[in-house]
Amino acid sequence: MKKMLIAALVAATCSGSAFAQDEVGNNAKANLEAKVESLGWGGLVDISVDKMNKALKEKYPNTGLTLMSLENARGKNIFFVDETATYMLKVQDGQVFTENGLVSLQSILVDMALKSSETEWPSHTLPDGVNKSGDMYVFTDPTCGYCAKLERELDSYLESGVKVHYIPFPRAGVSDIENPAFKTWAVAMCDEAPAVAYRSYTTRQKDMPVDASYTEDCADKIKEGYGMAKTLGLSGTPFIYYQGVGGNTVTKGGYLPVDIMLQELGVESVKKSPAAPSAE
Repeated sequence: MKKMLIAALVAATCSGSAFAQDEVGNNAKANLEAKVESLGWGGLVDISVDKMNKALKEKYPNTGLTLMSLENARGKNIFFVDETATYMLKVQDGQVFTENGLVSLQSILVDMALKSSETEWPSHTLPDGVNKSGDMYVFTDPTCGYCAKLERELDSYLESGVKVHYIPFPRAGVSDIENPAFKTWAVAMCDEAPAVAYRSYTTRQKDMPVDASYTEDCADKIKEGYGMAKTLGLSGTPFIYYQGVGGNTVTKGGYLPVDIMLQELGVESVKKSPAAPSAE
């Protein structure tokens, strides 16, 4: 029922121009503010993450939706809102029809978050001679056991043409710089090969040096990754966003064995080679 309502919403509010989309966003904000006030909820309404909304309008100009935030005593929540503020859709819920077919709202939001970021996230390169099938972004925590399982299967992803990128998401937060997840990620980020260092520390193939240090720039990247994950409404790791070379997208929370995950991604599994991955 919810998907039908969302589809009807999108069909009823389609607009093709950037100007119309800006007007939609401003109307959504004004209408949501009025409803929040009338209900006595209190709190601050804002058009969330301007860069993400700009990317949303460029890639999906006809959704009629604006990314909004509502912050009050209950916390800060991110929603997709229609122009009349009749529908407030959590990013984890619902799907919309686009020129690429039916796409989940969460996939759209992750895509927008990545496009609005100027950070170059740690990545593994594909082995020589392997054709790329797509990009897999993994929100990951070095203290997460399931993240370590994924790392042990990394070669199978790479041999199958899946280029793996990491987004730091230390689940315990970023306020305590001595927290093992934060510190491990920050030290790995400062390594000359961050993706390889992260994998080594996570799988315990290599111990992090006792006197290891990191720069403020590296720490800022961890904080950015954490902030992105919270904006997306994530709470656990690993969380995967995949975009195939043909434009198909998949979002998946939690761990699946590599053969099953590759099926979910629509990628043919290739037996891994003994070669170690290189990193960018």
